[in-house]
Amino acid sequence: MATQQRHLLAVVLSATFLQAAAASNWTVYDILAQNRLSCVDRSGIVFACVIQSTTGAMRTEKQGRYSSQEDPGAMILLRRHNNKQHINMASPAASSVLFLVIAVFTAGASAATFNIKNNCPYTVWPAATPVGGGRQLNSGQTWTLNVPAGTSSGRVWGRTGCSFNGAGRGRCQTGDCGGALACTLSGQPPLTLAEFTIGHGQDFYDISVIDGYNVPMSFSCSNGPKLVCKADKCPDAYLFPADNKKNHACNGNNNNYQVVFCP
Repeated sequence: MATQQRHLLAVVLSATFLQAAAASNWTVYDILAQNRLSCVDRSGIVFACVIQSTTGAMRTEKQGRYSSQEDPGAMILLRRHNNKQHINMASPAASSVLFLVIAVFTAGASAATFNIKNNCPYTVWPAATPVGGGRQLNSGQTWTLNVPAGTSSGRVWGRTGCSFNGAGRGRCQTGDCGGALACTLSGQPPLTLAEFTIGHGQDFYDISVIDGYNVPMSFSCSNGPKLVCKADKCPDAYLFPADNKKNHACNGNNNNYQVVFCP
């Protein structure tokens, strides 16, 4: 691969959606040039994805959330952004659905501030990955989380019914992340997720209940609409992977966000 390459991207196949895409031919779309929507991997790997279906002369963009958590043998594909060439390292049978994972992404980075508040009458243990980890929030408390430049995507969720020892080990009844107070892994369903991608002059954010629902939540951006989810299957949240109208833009860089439990 040429040394002039600016962005090294990995593409991961998710077998979860092979059946749904079996009748279609799929090709990777130029996400960086077109500034398309982004999404977050269910297993904690951060990625942006835009998938394009090509049938004859017709082209239809497919944008949304997909899971590779159940795919330990997921294929990897290296792609050059400049000339759109790629090296396919997967088997021919595993070429239906491609996921774009940002491995090196240095241009257009921006920071963000998240104010995470617990309005619930009970204690919530918010978790944040890949930055923040997690902590305990008693009723009425706020956690200010600074997400540094270069963090392209992430997620925040609430955990309930937790008990941890002095070393930060224990378990939660909902949203548990491998028994750690400071999460590095994804939470176990059911959990209400606040998801975001930042940088390049336009952020995107959403609430997702694809993995279930455990805590009422609102999620707002300084330059975008306020999203509220107070029940399972709430209309402001992603309900299924291609529910793309639920992803919202927040224009500008260095935006402020607010996550409120029990708004």
